[in-house]
Amino acid sequence: MSPLWFGEIVSDAPGYLAYRSAIRAAGGDQARPVADPPQPKDDAERELWRNEDRNAALMYAGGGEVRRIWCLEAALFALQDARYSQLTRPTEFVAHILRLDDRIKVYLGGSDLLFPPKRFYGLEEVAADVAAGWQYWVVLHNHTLRALDGKPALGMPAPSTSDVELFKGLVERLGLREVWVTNGMYTGVVPSENLGQFRTRE
Repeated sequence: MSPLWFGEIVSDAPGYLAYRSAIRAAGGDQARPVADPPQPKDDAERELWRNEDRNAALMYAGGGEVRRIWCLEAALFALQDARYSQLTRPTEFVAHILRLDDRIKVYLGGSDLLFPPKRFYGLEEVAADVAAGWQYWVVLHNHTLRALDGKPALGMPAPSTSDVELFKGLVERLGLREVWVTNGMYTGVVPSENLGQFRTRE
């Protein structure tokens, strides 16, 4: 397993570089992103967004760690960007990173939709590998662009309420060790034992 994957040297794919340049040009290269607040339509949505804000705050208050993106997740972000531009057609993806001795294996699930259907997640393949002795090390998920005063702003590198529900199930069923949430420039890392501190939609 090459240490290169776990350093801050990132992909030089043209689309990915354009994405990073656009964020920097908009003044959005911040470890704690700022974006226009949502406009909830009713009390239920207001409560949902309060819980999303609590999850974001917890990430920066010890529930996890936010660091600059590493080569590994930058390569996966760039791969999805090559399929669908994260500037002009943002899409979320889910990647599963497994370890066995000095090897890693990655499953990347995404589609042309903003939120990929769960049938593309690759969970059956992960379950088969875990049964064969692989360690389910990381689930990597991306949060797409937001806007601030009409300019592109980074997504929040913290698990959303719906993410937490999914990831807690993966911990229980398959022994998931860590959650990584990236916006293409920064990645939030949450150990599985901390997931219980984050809010879900239930």
